Amino acid sequence: MNSFTSGFLVGKFLTDTATKLHYRDRDYVVGDFRVDRDFSDNVDVVPLLMSEKIYSQILQAKGIVAVLGNVKSLRQQTGTSTTKRSKPYFSVEAVDKHISKYSKQNTITLAGQIAKQPWQVSLANGKNLTYFTLHLQYPNTGYVNCFVREGIAKYVQPLTPGDTVKFSGRLYTRAIKTDMQTERYDDNGDIIRPRACEVMVNNLKSVERK
Repeated sequence: MNSFTSGFLVGKFLTDTATKLHYRDRDYVVGDFRVDRDFSDNVDVVPLLMSEKIYSQILQAKGIVAVLGNVKSLRQQTGTSTTKRSKPYFSVEAVDKHISKYSKQNTITLAGQIAKQPWQVSLANGKNLTYFTLHLQYPNTGYVNCFVREGIAKYVQPLTPGDTVKFSGRLYTRAIKTDMQTERYDDNGDIIRPRACEVMVNNLKSVERK
């Protein structure tokens, strides 16, 4: 794993979501990985991107495993849209069956440039989130949306496109509304809903203004 983008997830791969993806002359397997949130009953369903070899290792391991890798964003067409958009995946580089050594279940470190002026989103509970779009550093080029809570928002809000940041956090997914008519279910019988995959920033490590 490179020094700019790295992390791990501990959870269970939802085998019925696995599909093949051909992207830029390479073949991948993509599918959903279910991760329990620390100290919560909620879960994140993170899209994985992996080679056939890694996929085989996950199937052989069975049950709960740790996957190590980094965030990679691919430009793809989604649904009926003709516009290509960046879709973030957790790109798996290794599989570890020894999960007891991981004190957390979802950790990621990212670095890149601010690609879009930070903006604020108000929640129903009266609190605010500050979002920004990150242009990932080489070799994992692409874009991913990130957000911070009110505690460190004051450090993010003044940033402008071109500023470089490095931070740690976790991958976070949320259900989004679509016009899909057919519902799919995972291995536990729960409805699989389309989700946005974002990064929740916990610790801002460094900021370099352009």
